[in-house]
Amino acid sequence: MVSGYSATTTQDQNLTVTYKDTDTDSYTNGQDFTANLKVTLSKEVKKIDITAPSKTKYEHGEAIATDGTITVTFTDNTTEQRTMKANMITENDGSPLNMSPAVSEYTNNKINKTLKITYTEDGKVGTINYPIEIINKVQTITIKGTPKTTYNVNEALDNNITITIHRQTGADEDITVTASMIPSFNTTTETSGTPRSSDIEYTENGTTVKKYHTHTQ
Repeated sequence: MVSGYSATTTQDQNLTVTYKDTDTDSYTNGQDFTANLKVTLSKEVKKIDITAPSKTKYEHGEAIATDGTITVTFTDNTTEQRTMKANMITENDGSPLNMSPAVSEYTNNKINKTLKITYTEDGKVGTINYPIEIINKVQTITIKGTPKTTYNVNEALDNNITITIHRQTGADEDITVTASMIPSFNTTTETSGTPRSSDIEYTENGTTVKKYHTHTQ
């Protein structure tokens, strides 16, 4: 009785409903009756696929990346892209995202944790895990006190040089400078009173910071 209907398209459809009177003795004498009916089918979400952002290493307090992809596939096999937003990314237990961990949560000034990305549409839920690393990055170093700057030829590096490390969070830390931290230190030749530059280099979690230091011999 109905023509023009398709279950596989979401475009507007103009249907024709036909009724045939088979009673030849009636007033209508077997006449056909038709009516037009306009319908629209809605598509439903079939599945949701999520790809996490490519960035996996962050600094303390850095904003989370949202350049991942969300692909929604519908029952008619068409797909659409959705924009990833920061509020879709949470801690693994679903609690609000925290990109500024307490100092006590860091081990060797870094922390590894797995976040969760969730997107819901039309009752369907897509979710993936998103492993990241957060670094309590070294910002600067300063030389503590007044280190020895005058050496004799072939004299070893003073083992009492101390630097203070300033990170993004937490208390400053003092450490003793070792010879490997001043690779350009050289007392094999006399400088005749002209200072020789020797950068103090401190490396931690892939970050190297330098502090200019001079000495003569």
